[in-house]
Amino acid sequence: MLRIELENDGCGLHIMRLSGALDGLTYLDLLKAFNQSIEKEAKRIVLDMNEVDYVSSAGLRVLLQGAKALKETEGEIVLFGMNSAVKEVFSLSGFKTLFRTFSSEDDAVSNN
Repeated sequence: MLRIELENDGCGLHIMRLSGALDGLTYLDLLKAFNQSIEKEAKRIVLDMNEVDYVSSAGLRVLLQGAKALKETEGEIVLFGMNSAVKEVFSLSGFKTLFRTFSSEDDAVSNN
């Protein structure tokens, strides 16, 4: 199960707070959230990964899809708060070089 809470500042910044597993059973939920944010003209999506305990290849794929869709509008997805297991998945898969990651929400929000 993946829970997604969305905060929208009204100026193109969307913060998505994720909790649970991002995998083959839940990736469509995140894809839907990405699409809704892009439709609402998000320029920057910040993913709070503090409560994400697992990311599968399907989860990585949906992150890549969201990033590509947002890049078309000159936007980006950034992440913060990844635990060591999720950081390792990003590192081993090469995704660490595709996404900017931060240790805190303040850093993720303020670094454009």
